[in-house]
Amino acid sequence: MPQAAGTINGAAATVGAVIGPRLSAAGGVVITGVELSQPLPPASKERILAAFLDNQFVVFRGQSLTREQQFAFSSCFGEVEPHRGPTAASKRYGVAHVISNLGADGQPDDPLRGRDAVRGG
Repeated sequence: MPQAAGTINGAAATVGAVIGPRLSAAGGVVITGVELSQPLPPASKERILAAFLDNQFVVFRGQSLTREQQFAFSSCFGEVEPHRGPTAASKRYGVAHVISNLGADGQPDDPLRGRDAVRGG
C-alpha cells in the first residue's frame, strides 16, 4: 500500500509525495502526487530523498520538465555535478543529460538497429 504524506481521519492523504510499493527485489519505487516542474514543499523533498536512499532509484511517471526545471528539481537534493560528455559545451546547461529512445524525427528508434550494427548485420 502506498505511503502517503499524512492521514485524514485514518485514511491516506494524497497531498504531497506518495511512495508506492517497491518495484522489484533490486529496488525502486514509483512516486506520485508531486509536480516536479513546480517548487517542492519541504515535506515532499524529505519523502523523496528518503525513498531514494531506501530504494536506490525512484520513478516519476508522466512528468514533462524543461532543462531549467530538471536542474531546479535536482538541485533540491544538493549540488548538481556538470555533465562532462563531448556535447556538454553546446548545451544551454552542461548539467542535464538527456537519454531518449526518440530519433531526430521524434519517432521511437528501432531497438534492434544497434544490435544489427554490432553484429555486422
